[in-house]
Amino acid sequence: MLVMLVMLVMLVMLVMLVMLVMLVMLVMLVMLVANAI
Repeated sequence: MLVMLVMLVMLVMLVMLVMLVMLVMLVMLVMLVANAI
């Protein structure tokens, strides 16, 4: 039970990390487009 809980927490943290990286990449892309215009 405890092992499953730890795995679940790690999975949630991993998903949040991936979403954060995607958000940063999106912001950088928007800034790049804004500079191009």
